[in-house]
Amino acid sequence: MPELKSNWWILLFADLEQSAKQNWREDFITMTGLSSLAASGEISVSFLNWPGNSRNYPICFRKEDGNMKKNKRILLVDDIPEYLDDFEMLLPESTEAVKALTIKEAMTLFEQSSPDLCIIDVRLDEENPENREGMDLLRWIKKLHPDIPVIMVSAYHEFEFEAEALGLGAAFFLRKPISPDEFEKIVLDTLKLGKS
Repeated sequence: MPELKSNWWILLFADLEQSAKQNWREDFITMTGLSSLAASGEISVSFLNWPGNSRNYPICFRKEDGNMKKNKRILLVDDIPEYLDDFEMLLPESTEAVKALTIKEAMTLFEQSSPDLCIIDVRLDEENPENREGMDLLRWIKKLHPDIPVIMVSAYHEFEFEAEALGLGAAFFLRKPISPDEFEKIVLDTLKLGKS
């Protein structure tokens, strides 16, 4: 039986009377109309020996589409743990959260987890009114991975934060408190903008 890799999934299973023939692969591809996929390398055809049966069966595998990944990974960054927990509870289904409290932790987790989306608070030290490390993190992400969307969040209402964040490439700028329905919709919309 062919070894299955995690990035392949079974597309089709067929029993051919001619499977013992030398050109079984070509017959199988022709019969199933998969010629273009075989030519492009999107599929692979192998023999499968069914236990207890002397016959070999042709089986076709297709590479997994990147969009089929079960869970989208979202990096949440906020210096207040309660906010991180709240954001995680509001995330849509089929997503998983990676949470960071500091810019250093966020950079490490970003490189380790390869998130599909980042949600970042502007201030990562609420005791320091001059803190804008969220903006620094946004700038760092967009320099290294401009294809990964970022949503910036702030409890402060200064217009320049929103203008600066959007100018640096943020997809959205949200102000706390955030409506759960609005948050979920924006997360889903933003994921569509991200890497494939």
